Amino acid sequence: AIWVYMFNKNMLKDFNLEDPYELVKNGKWTFDKSYEMMEAVAADLDGDGKFTDADRFGLATHNVNYYALLIGGGEPLAEIGNNGSPSITAGDDRFTAVYDKISSLFGKDNYSLMEYEGKVFMEGRALLCGQVMACVRLFREMEDDFGIIPVPKYDEAQSQYYSYVIPYDVFAASIPITSKDPEMTGTVLQTMAILSDYYITPAYYDVTIQGKGLRDEESLEMLDLIRDTTVYDLAMMYNWASFAGNLATDLQNQKEFASNYKRKQKAIDKEIQKMIDNFSNNQN
Repeated sequence: AIWVYMFNKNMLKDFNLEDPYELVKNGKWTFDKSYEMMEAVAADLDGDGKFTDADRFGLATHNVNYYALLIGGGEPLAEIGNNGSPSITAGDDRFTAVYDKISSLFGKDNYSLMEYEGKVFMEGRALLCGQVMACVRLFREMEDDFGIIPVPKYDEAQSQYYSYVIPYDVFAASIPITSKDPEMTGTVLQTMAILSDYYITPAYYDVTIQGKGLRDEESLEMLDLIRDTTVYDLAMMYNWASFAGNLATDLQNQKEFASNYKRKQKAIDKEIQKMIDNFSNNQN
């Protein structure tokens, strides 16, 4: 469920573009650099005057990529405060700058395709493909060679890369209130989780992702970087007042952020407090 970018190595050579691996290692894999490379390859191949899935794109993805870019830019919507409670932290100057850049750069249809991403990338008509890591295995039969890198960061001044974990692709187990021995159930679940982390997760990465999906040693290094920089955004998980759930559409349509957030702020705060109260009551 971790969001990654895959890139077409053949297209890099054809257009004499920089090596994404080196860009990542040198801290130069940024919004602007990725857009520059996207712009270099995009073309209306069938000459019909519009961009469809028959053309060539800089980026093939879907609208979850907007959330991934926010996280990649170091700006999750929610954070945990010193008191242990979540709050919406969006809205300061840096968040607005990241939001506005995503909207202006990646909301252009002629460089980004927000559908058919697997088909277009598989057929060698997209330089980049934004998807969850699990999709790497779907490109085993892809004729062109490809690599894997993290989502770009906002600018070179940003200290590190961040990798978005999609909440609705992450499964959770819950213990019903009718459980006669919830402590024992919790102990069993915890034991299963620990053993899974020891045995199943390494097997998945080593066999399914690395062994059957990735094609070079650099990808393994990138995979470690991606796994070490994951971010879980509570605002995306709980979607308080339906605010986060609509954000991708707002970004794609280049809607201004501040006024929209101001309209929703009271409702968001109310739902956050309700969630906190529910957890507190259940603990008591």
